[in-house]
Amino acid sequence: MSNEPVVGNSEVKKLEERVRELERMLGRKTLEAEILREAISKAQTTKQISRPILLPKGFPMKTLHATSCGPKTTSA
Repeated sequence: MSNEPVVGNSEVKKLEERVRELERMLGRKTLEAEILREAISKAQTTKQISRPILLPKGFPMKTLHATSCGPKTTSA
């Protein structure tokens, strides 16, 4: 006979139910992460597409990059 403790059926059922509960929670969290990842991807794509559309016609892109990248410096 082995030295392992004997676990009752009720304890096994409780542990099995806990495993099922944890599996459901993992499934929900995985789905939530996938949805958020997709939303971020779509938001970034939309952001990249909409920037040029929102600028006035003839607006020089060079000016946009010069003013939006890095701190402004003033000459004394």
